[in-house]
Amino acid sequence: MARSGRCRRPKQPALSELEALAIYLFSTAGDDEDELIAIATATFAVEQRCAQRFNKRYGRRGPYNQPKSEVFFRILLNESSDRVFKAWLR
Repeated sequence: MARSGRCRRPKQPALSELEALAIYLFSTAGDDEDELIAIATATFAVEQRCAQRFNKRYGRRGPYNQPKSEVFFRILLNESSDRVFKAWLR
């Protein structure tokens, strides 16, 4: 079977089971303790959703370092060959 160039990953559902549970707990909360459990569940669901956004292969990206970036691009533009330049900007 020939593979296409695209990566076929299973799509994430719009609403995960954990998020649905948090919504259900909020809607059925009867007292302050139930609301606290619902808030904790919703917080955990949001943290899990944010954790999925990061690229798992390379990890989290670091902060932007402007001087380091300027040096890199100056070397790339002025000192590297055309082949290296094209390879970086593909």
